[in-house]
Amino acid sequence: MEKRASYHIFYYAFLWYDYEVGTIPMKNKEKKKQCVWQDLKGFTSNTKWKRVREVDNSPAYFDEMCYFYEYTHQILFDKHENTHVLHFERVELEENNSQVRYVIEAEGKAYNLKVDKICLDLYELGVGILSFYVENDMEDFDAKDVCAINFYGRCVYLPFRNAREVFCIPSKLSIIGLGDEYSHEYKSLKDSFETSFSSWELPKHIYKLLCSDLFCSYSNAVIAPALDNRMFVNCWYYDNDLAGELSSLDLKKDKNDSVFIWKAFYGIDKLDSSEGEIDNEEVCAHTYTLWQNGGTLYGYTRYSFVVLTNTQFIKKHIQTLYSRILKLVLLQKSSILHFSKDIGVISLNQDNEEFLIKIVQRMYNQYITFLNHIYFDDITPQTQGMEFYNILQRELEVVKGVTKLNQSIGEVYNSLSAAMYASKRDRQSRALNWIAVLFLPPSLVTGFCGMSQLWYKEFTFDLFMVECLWSVVITLMLACLFWIITRSSDKSKKPRLFS
Repeated sequence: MEKRASYHIFYYAFLWYDYEVGTIPMKNKEKKKQCVWQDLKGFTSNTKWKRVREVDNSPAYFDEMCYFYEYTHQILFDKHENTHVLHFERVELEENNSQVRYVIEAEGKAYNLKVDKICLDLYELGVGILSFYVENDMEDFDAKDVCAINFYGRCVYLPFRNAREVFCIPSKLSIIGLGDEYSHEYKSLKDSFETSFSSWELPKHIYKLLCSDLFCSYSNAVIAPALDNRMFVNCWYYDNDLAGELSSLDLKKDKNDSVFIWKAFYGIDKLDSSEGEIDNEEVCAHTYTLWQNGGTLYGYTRYSFVVLTNTQFIKKHIQTLYSRILKLVLLQKSSILHFSKDIGVISLNQDNEEFLIKIVQRMYNQYITFLNHIYFDDITPQTQGMEFYNILQRELEVVKGVTKLNQSIGEVYNSLSAAMYASKRDRQSRALNWIAVLFLPPSLVTGFCGMSQLWYKEFTFDLFMVECLWSVVITLMLACLFWIITRSSDKSKKPRLFS
């Protein structure tokens, strides 16, 4: 029997900020974030991370750049100064013979895997993707082990728990060979109550990779979750026997062990033959069968993209071309959530007109950038690449999210425009009212006393002074009354974006 092989890529998508909402004055937020991005653009390397430029004349990236349309390069590749993405790689993994290992301990078994690359892509919009490229070089393993690697290896945050135990987590995840200790022990429910456990808390190995090794120079840097409580999985599994069995089956009606293994593989589930049923309609909905007769099946969900095959060359596509597509779709989905968070900030600061104008203007400019440089209808002339791109967008509901986001941003923009117009109209009306207040009393006094008496012989200077004094007194009284009325009206009738 020919030896099996598998390759696993885990993507952790997150949102990065250089401030913490509510702890830094609103006026400083945009300035600080821009400063951090400019500093990162000038970053070259430290003892842990180095910035890698993906240039046109490099043989390593030539095929990928030919595969995608040129207008997508500015977001897919870090290749020029005005880029929208910064690409970093670990210094320790410069040599291919590195001894860095990704160790998964779960259910009393340890999966010791070779780490090819650890990459970090930071996007100007405020999204980041940390990627682990892991090769399974174990001597003896089967489909159950491959499913377990995907299932436990993508764990980040603690998932949903019932009243007695925590599901879906390994005992420990470690990255060995980076010099320092990069490991996290996932505690049981009982232990978590005894410690200062909090939801959405980064595990120690990821926190150290991001915060301690890169963002340590920025005291206000904050990392927030973007998508799931686990990482997205991209996996290539070479199994000639299993691929041969599936190539001869009808996935619309067959329900044997091979179909069950395939369902667990693309669904990122543990392979337990004693549980679960096969829904052929659901299997077909998540399977790309164009190359089934040749022994290759692609599977996809909102948290996975996998291939089971009897050929070796697809491994390279998984590492490069399809990985680029996956990162782009994850970026699109994370960006939608990023804009949703900004809209939430706007709704909590409706009374700060100056801040609202700045934040809405920034968000609108970023949204234009998103539509022109991130959210594409077409990314490649290759038919299969476009099919996978559309499939992944559908699974992550990107098009639906963009449609809803477009409506929300339009409503915010229109509401702010209406509020600004009402405020401007109110200021103009107030100016006219003040003019009336200042000129009405003199008009009344002179009209009552008669302007023509200035030419009469019996007119005295004392009478003129009395008229002026009454004009000043009445003017001041009306001005104070008008000021009191308008002040109380301003407090009770402030324009709001959302009712």
